[in-house]
Amino acid sequence: MLPEGWAAFNDTSVCGNRCPPVWEAGNPCYLPVNPAAPLAYQLFDGVLAELTGGSPGGGLFPEALLHLGGDEVQTGCWASSPSIGAMMAELNYTSYADVYLHFVRAVQATALASGRLPVHWEEVCKCAPGRVPREINYA
Repeated sequence: MLPEGWAAFNDTSVCGNRCPPVWEAGNPCYLPVNPAAPLAYQLFDGVLAELTGGSPGGGLFPEALLHLGGDEVQTGCWASSPSIGAMMAELNYTSYADVYLHFVRAVQATALASGRLPVHWEEVCKCAPGRVPREINYA
């Protein structure tokens, strides 16, 4: 579970100069999170560790299902990102759907490792038909 307000991490009026660089400097696009930024995964892992306690039934949210969202992701915004372009070249990705699925799989793995069953909006499945693990649930 992540708060809808991930954008707050890019808003200096909210966090001053302490905002973690999960978006690319100079890129006017701050939504969605930059999946080429290692800190984006570290931030997610940290939030998830606090929410789940890292184990089944633990943390602030002991429920077995963990909704990870995944809707309203404007992948076209990544076209202006040099780091995402480099990531695509390095991993031989041919579309932004590949990058999106890369991030989805990473956060799913973190949720599964915490003993949670990830749940997403149906946009995740629509973005990458037939390429999302079957053990994942959709709302």
